[in-house]
Amino acid sequence: MVFVYARVEFSKVPGFKQWEKKNIMRAGKFIDPDLEFLNDKRCENIHQRNVSMKGTMEFSVNTEPSVEERKELREKNLPVPPQRMSRGPTKTISIFFQDKEDMEVMDYCENVHQKIGSILRDCEKEFKIY
Repeated sequence: MVFVYARVEFSKVPGFKQWEKKNIMRAGKFIDPDLEFLNDKRCENIHQRNVSMKGTMEFSVNTEPSVEERKELREKNLPVPPQRMSRGPTKTISIFFQDKEDMEVMDYCENVHQKIGSILRDCEKEFKIY
């Protein structure tokens, strides 16, 4: 993770170790539970097995008659529904960690990404990193 890189790069910078204990890690664990969760998943995936996830899919299919079907309906003097603008079939795929089913993986990772950005901006301010 980016914090391991920061530790290597800034370990000799005065005050960094204290800042890290206050803002990132304490006793080898992330202070933030979401960062700790994702780090556990990373370790699980690398050292044990693939991380278990659960998915759901939703499909929406265009049910309007095709050009050929519309022609056939006209030839049989049957009502032809008005043609609508359609984008065609759509699908939604949602993936969840099995042990964190309250939030979709992409949304969860986006939230954690924002947390990481905030921590790094604080680090930049504290240590004047450019």
